[in-house]
Amino acid sequence: MKNIIILFAMTLLATNMLAQEKEELQQANYEFCESVKGFVKSLEVLDEANETGSLDDLNKAYKKADKAWNKMEKKAAKLEKVEIKESEKAYNKLVKSVNKIEGDVKTDDDADQINGNIDSTVREIENILNVVCK
Repeated sequence: MKNIIILFAMTLLATNMLAQEKEELQQANYEFCESVKGFVKSLEVLDEANETGSLDDLNKAYKKADKAWNKMEKKAAKLEKVEIKESEKAYNKLVKSVNKIEGDVKTDDDADQINGNIDSTVREIENILNVVCK
């Protein structure tokens, strides 16, 4: 009888631990998806600054997008099933295109390259949204 009580207690403890682990995973997934949405919004602002803003506007929007990317990356690290390598490649191209602007003037070629890299990054992020954050 004593063994049955111990076995029952261990089973109950294991069940509670699994439930808590599942809840923590759901919370981590929610936080990740929210960070992805925040990153998408920052890319929209960056796109607008690229299209109509000054170089200063572009740089400010880029800094916000970079902060949102870093937040998303940290949240992704908490989830085993999230793979952001392709998004990271696309984002790194965007970073390079923003950072390569020389001087105080953004040329049309600069703007076109940034725009193309924003579009590529958004496509990769949409894949994450469709798979992980349904």
